[in-house]
Amino acid sequence: AKAYPTMSDEGDSVAIRLVASADERDFGMWEGTRRLLALLLVRPERILRPLLDAKARLAVGQGLELEEGDWMDACLRLALDTLLHRAGGPPADATGFDRIVGLAEDALAEIVDGIGRDSIRLGNAVIDLHTRLDRLTTPALADVVGSIRDHVDGVGSGGWMHGLGDRRVSDLVRYVEAMGVRLDRFPEDPGRDGRNEAVIASLVDELARARTVAPRSPALLDVRWMLEELRVSLHAQALGTRGKVSEQRIRRAIEAALR
Repeated sequence: AKAYPTMSDEGDSVAIRLVASADERDFGMWEGTRRLLALLLVRPERILRPLLDAKARLAVGQGLELEEGDWMDACLRLALDTLLHRAGGPPADATGFDRIVGLAEDALAEIVDGIGRDSIRLGNAVIDLHTRLDRLTTPALADVVGSIRDHVDGVGSGGWMHGLGDRRVSDLVRYVEAMGVRLDRFPEDPGRDGRNEAVIASLVDELARARTVAPRSPALLDVRWMLEELRVSLHAQALGTRGKVSEQRIRRAIEAALR
């Protein structure tokens, strides 16, 4: 069987290992390169700590459900992902790695600051929406309230640390805001809301099945975000979407990822 050399993130070091697929190789190279950069570059505390006034600390702790240290680590992780995206992915050699280090020296502080500010906005949006949901105790609203609460907990709390890729924290703010619009629109046409959610549920199930076949597929990670954009399109179109999105486009993307 063919084996692919890649890196493995060991926390305080990076190891070299062999994996069975190109997807696993690419995943390992990304994770390993990010770890090397994190070990070499300055910590983000000096950039992020000035952002933490009392309201921001509440947004991080209650909205994002993160300890301050974990929040800072997550902001750095996402900033390094952004750098790797800008560089076109992990480097092929030492010269390429040095180029990414130079890019980090020029741009990392600004990227970390932007991610920190967007994540605080996200935490505040989550708190605001939960406050609204807590006030809605009418039995007729129980299902939609539960659905929105579950979804916001999935995209808006500590889970934002992992798998976001580039530029996604500000998107998460929009996704939470879209759930607020869904809540506003629900009384106008509960049937419409149910039909929209049925479409999304079908696609979520299809994506879950695809992930059992290709769990490391970058294309399926993109589909996850297409699903979030579809939610915005169906429930809160006025907020706008990142690119064109539809049920048919998502199904085609899943099929393409498995070829």
